[in-house]
Amino acid sequence: MLHHRVPVTIAPGDFDCWLDCRADNAEAAMALLTPRQEGEFAWHEVSTRVNRVVNDDAQLILPITAEEMAAEEPKPAKRASQRKPVPVTSEDDGQGSLF
Repeated sequence: MLHHRVPVTIAPGDFDCWLDCRADNAEAAMALLTPRQEGEFAWHEVSTRVNRVVNDDAQLILPITAEEMAAEEPKPAKRASQRKPVPVTSEDDGQGSLF
């Protein structure tokens, strides 16, 4: 699935103008942004490991196979045990106690 925020591009001839921070003209800067051209980007599915900042390696940008993707699918979470409610006594005015 492609993310809905697909990047725009800046033509190589416009790099200097885009990076020149002395100009303060938003309209001129926005005019440099163009939608992607056919064949400009290569699209492929990647590992869900990209979603964790602790992962930082070249494998993150490589295409992932269907088998690798199936192996990454999250395991069902264990159900948390139900906690028994602590009875309220008249001594604590309904505030409960940590002790």
